[in-house]
Amino acid sequence: MNRAVCVDASFIVAMLTPERYTTPATARWKAWIKDDFRILAPSLLGYEVTSALYRKVLQEQIEPKDGQAALEQFLAMDIESIHPPELHARPAILPSSSTAPILTTLTISQWPNIYLVRCGQRTKGCTIR
Repeated sequence: MNRAVCVDASFIVAMLTPERYTTPATARWKAWIKDDFRILAPSLLGYEVTSALYRKVLQEQIEPKDGQAALEQFLAMDIESIHPPELHARPAILPSSSTAPILTTLTISQWPNIYLVRCGQRTKGCTIR
């Protein structure tokens, strides 16, 4: 069985828009492709990425055409969308310190041989958990 990683929207947006973590996110993505990793994400990833890109456009961090280009790049990525039956029930048992936007991603990352990958200020870069 191939190794797998579970990405969240922060990782994808960091990779597709110019920001502080673009270089490390892109390097990780290229390494996973080279090493034949399965790249997984919760089934809601498309909505989360679209929302994050929309917020960047509204906040004038990126131009609308760049947001559209990033969305098109995302849609072309080889990410396996998964939605196991227990996906939304299991986060209820996670510690209350977990934040809501990453609950489904954290749930998937608790499966054997799957690592959660996030990028941002809270994680101080791109982290693997």
